[in-house]
Amino acid sequence: MRKYLLGLGTVAALFVSGQSAMADGPWYVSGSLGAYIRQDFSNTETFHNTAGASGPVLTDRTFDPGPVVNLAFGRRILGPFRVEGELGYAHYDIDTANPRSINGALPGLNGSKLSANSGGDYDRFTATANAFYDFPMFGRLMPYVGGGFGYAHTEVSTAQFIKSTGGTVTLFGGNDDSAVILGEVGGAVFLNNSWSIVPSYRFEHLFNNAEENGHILKVGLRYSL
Repeated sequence: MRKYLLGLGTVAALFVSGQSAMADGPWYVSGSLGAYIRQDFSNTETFHNTAGASGPVLTDRTFDPGPVVNLAFGRRILGPFRVEGELGYAHYDIDTANPRSINGALPGLNGSKLSANSGGDYDRFTATANAFYDFPMFGRLMPYVGGGFGYAHTEVSTAQFIKSTGGTVTLFGGNDDSAVILGEVGGAVFLNNSWSIVPSYRFEHLFNNAEENGHILKVGLRYSL
């Protein structure tokens, strides 16, 4: 019985210490760094060859991961709920664009694999409103889940590809504006009453021409005012 009571006391002490580590103030600011992994997709794009010919080509695209940074300002409301406004930036590059269907104008792409030679940079700027639910603390860890929605502006540079059959083709860049939604899970590890480290995973979907999906792994630092 004594060991049992001692065990209960230890658990209670951890719980109390975890609760005391929880930030006192309702307002907070946070910043995070991580990796943006764009999901592969298929899309029809217009490629141009060195002779000036162009044509729509259905391709399977792959991408290289890139950095992502987010800054947020938020407030705790109604007990376990938080709301925040967030600004974000992500950068990544196209890796390959492999043709699956060529509509006549560029027969030279038949049987060729396209590897990025230069360009093809994506720069993404986002502004979202997010809401999160904080679960009860376990020691100094507070898990959470939530989501958000907002606006995304993407700038894409012109890309040049090398064909596996020889020669190059070009895909012109441009800008795109779209709505964005996101879902996120993570956990805040409280260091003291003001600071916490926040690792998380986020899924992001853009309602643009390509119906883009992205996966974000990041670690943040949160300061409660």
